[in-house]
Parts: sequence; C-alpha cells; structure tokens
Amino acid sequence: MDNQIFRGSIPHNADIKKLKNAFPVESLSPGVEIPYDRVESVLQSNRRSSRFRSITHEWRRDIENSHGIILGTMHGKAFYVANSKDMLKIGTTKLQVAGKYATRARQITSCADVGQLDADERARLTHIQNVAGTIALSAQTQRPKVLPEI
Repeated sequence: MDNQIFRGSIPHNADIKKLKNAFPVESLSPGVEIPYDRVESVLQSNRRSSRFRSITHEWRRDIENSHGIILGTMHGKAFYVANSKDMLKIGTTKLQVAGKYATRARQITSCADVGQLDADERARLTHIQNVAGTIALSAQTQRPKVLPEI
C-alpha cells in the first residue's frame, strides 16, 4: 500500500535536501565545478541511473528558479556554475534546438490534408504553422549569408 502513494518510486525531496546541504548556494559561484563522483556519493546513486538524472534535474531547476544560478554540465565529468558567457552559450543552444523543433512541426503540419479537418482543426493548424514559422525565424542565431551578385 505504501508504494501506491508514490506510484512505486521513492520521493526526491529528501535527496534534493541532501544535495542542497552538500552544495550550499553560498558556495556556488561562477566557475565552480561539482564532480559527478561527489554527487553520486551524496545521493548513493549511479550517475547513469534515471533516478540520478531526475533528482539532479529537479535540484538544478530549484536552484535556477530560487537563486538564478544556472548549473551547466561538462559531459561525463561534472556540473559547473555558469557565468554570463556560459549562460549566453547555453541559451543560444536551447534556442537553436527550439528552432529545429519548430521547423519540424511546420514540416509535419504542412503534410496534413486540410480537406479532412473541420473548421476548428483548420484554425489550429494555421495557428501552429504561423507560430512554428515565427519561432523558426526567431531562432536563427546567424545572419543569413548574402551571396555577391555575379
């Protein structure tokens, strides 16, 4: 019966509290690295487990939302406290990904047979295509290359 309360899993709050105690916000200044090994020892969980990922994701979002501190990742090694340049780089990458998803959404919806849709669905399709197009254009982080006239 106890497992049904949490749908068969263990709540994350206790582990997030452990991370907050092990790595207090006051110690998180730009450039600080938090090796995965240390996080694994605090959580007593393997870094490749879904539990590790879900707990650290919640912890990172909590720190971001409450203190404006962004924890980036160094693939396979550590978390790091991002400085302003890192935040710009992370934000640029996120925007590029959003642009790719928006472009794909527009491509998929353009294949729909409008004749099979009712008025509400056609309006929603048009809205999705307009929004996706706007996002895709906004996400272009590089100026388009201008070819010289021949």
